[in-house]
Amino acid sequence: MGSQYEKADRFAYESPQQLTVLPFGFWGHKFEVTQEKSVKLMENNPSFGYNTEADELAADLPVNSLTWDKARKHYRRLSEKALKANRVSPGYEYRLPTEA
Repeated sequence: MGSQYEKADRFAYESPQQLTVLPFGFWGHKFEVTQEKSVKLMENNPSFGYNTEADELAADLPVNSLTWDKARKHYRRLSEKALKANRVSPGYEYRLPTEA
């Protein structure tokens, strides 16, 4: 983690570079969470600037302006639905990735 010293637009807090090891495997989304998927899962759209007149235009845009708490709520609901549908094993959950 961190940026190379030679990088022109790096910040001082991005150093020193360090090796980061994840002690277990993980999966990540291949695509961003869209507004349409968010509405289906959370029953509302947390995105800023969303309006019902533009439903068809905004449906495939990524979710934006999401607070930490709303993101955690989204992933908690996603985990609950996946567990009920037997798409994940007990003990597994969806969550926000770490910086690493």
